[in-house]
Amino acid sequence: MDEVQKDVLCVLLQALLDRGLISGDVCGRAREKVLGTLDLPPFFRNGEDADGSSENPC
Repeated sequence: MDEVQKDVLCVLLQALLDRGLISGDVCGRAREKVLGTLDLPPFFRNGEDADGSSENPC
């Protein structure tokens, strides 16, 4: 994930934390989950399968 996206995520989570809308624990877990799901291999970001196919098999 691009560094700018990581910075935006941190700023948004910090704003929620500062306003008391989430706890520090929730902030940390949310950061881990979001960063974990956004760091996907390129073929997932392009809508392609691992074999390079972009067709929906269903």
